[in-house]
Amino acid sequence: MKSALVDNAWLMNNFKRALLMLLCATIMTMPAIINGFPFIFQDSADYLAALPRFYRLPVYGWFAKIGALFDNIWLIAFAQGLIISHLLYYVTKSIFGKVNYGLLALMVLVLTLITSLPYFSAFMMADVFTPILFLTLYLLLFHSDTLPRFTYYYFWVLAIFAAMAHITNIYLGAGLIIFAAFFKWARSGFALSALKPVALPLILLSVSAGSIMAINQYYFKTFSLSPASPVFTLANLVSQGSAKEYILNSCPDADFKICQFAKALPTDVNEFIWSRTGIVMKMRGFSAYRNEAKEIVKNTIATYPKEVAQQALMSFVKSFEKHTPAVEINSSVISDNLPHYIKKVYGEKVRRDFLYSAQASDGLPYDAIKKIDNIVYPLSLLATILAAIIFLPRVRDNKYLFPLFTIVFVMGNNFICAAASGLFDRYQARVSWLMVFAVMLVIGIVWQEWRGKKAYNFLKQN
Repeated sequence: MKSALVDNAWLMNNFKRALLMLLCATIMTMPAIINGFPFIFQDSADYLAALPRFYRLPVYGWFAKIGALFDNIWLIAFAQGLIISHLLYYVTKSIFGKVNYGLLALMVLVLTLITSLPYFSAFMMADVFTPILFLTLYLLLFHSDTLPRFTYYYFWVLAIFAAMAHITNIYLGAGLIIFAAFFKWARSGFALSALKPVALPLILLSVSAGSIMAINQYYFKTFSLSPASPVFTLANLVSQGSAKEYILNSCPDADFKICQFAKALPTDVNEFIWSRTGIVMKMRGFSAYRNEAKEIVKNTIATYPKEVAQQALMSFVKSFEKHTPAVEINSSVISDNLPHYIKKVYGEKVRRDFLYSAQASDGLPYDAIKKIDNIVYPLSLLATILAAIIFLPRVRDNKYLFPLFTIVFVMGNNFICAAASGLFDRYQARVSWLMVFAVMLVIGIVWQEWRGKKAYNFLKQN
């Protein structure tokens, strides 16, 4: 009898938690539902069709196949929402010991209304897996002992996949693990035994890196993490000026293919890479131009190290000015023939659904989103930095670490993306909502401690 009651209680708890996850996923998907279609971008074409590209990993495309498998593109958005909701649940539970379901749903509602979260949870892009990677690694690094066994192993798989979904995630994950290793080592008084919890995340990231290189070897015959990265970096260095100066000073003696365009190099990264009349197209694509781009990048850094460092630093600083959510979710995808890919994978009806969406007519409330973000972003950034500093004396307790690691991850994300690929709002916006979540957790911690202190004083007096 007692066993049956325990089983019923366990089933009821899991049922309630599943309903909470579903509710939270639905809340963060509401902006896309109101839009009339999941949010898409030019790059979504490759992902929806799961096409391997020299410049883009097909891994997220494999995940997106769940939509094609069940002939419902909305499943991708809801699946992403469920993954994020599940992670938010366990981060909250790990910090507070239990979860108030109503408060968590309210937190998700606030995140949906004032942050970038809904514009990535329902975005058909691999960028959604960048914050997912952070939350997963954070739990494995600092709260693995609080996780149920099945959830613990599930997070192994999720960490491996999230690190593979977007090429920047490998570097961000490595940076986070290195910082966590140094932090744990210093916190313990430089005891080597403190590094043991870092081993598993490091192994998982190594599996991801090895898998990415194996994928690139299989499809493109190059055992590399990111075979196209020299081209992206060159485009960024040209836009910043240092590579353009190197090319002008080296041509025609250097005999680079790009020398014929030296005096007409585009200053915009997108024009350099993606324009039909851009440099990459003129050089017959990423694969054909990779080696020369790699040589020019190496020589530019060697010739102008100070200038390149200054430009990278300036790009990093400027990245904190470009973070508007949804600014790249617009009707330009129509001219890029993305509806054709939607029809190819999902049929004519789904293509029409997109064409009738608010995004297809630039009908999203862009001004309102920007105004809200221009207030929320700087305030949450300052609040998270302040919380990380205030909590420093308490860092021996993992409960107080989330603001610190959120700031480290956000800054790492901004630096890597700005220095390597250029300044695009979505790169900063994809992780900006984490800071608001961190502030919410800080408020919860302060409130919990205030109530505990108040209760203690009451009992002491009576």
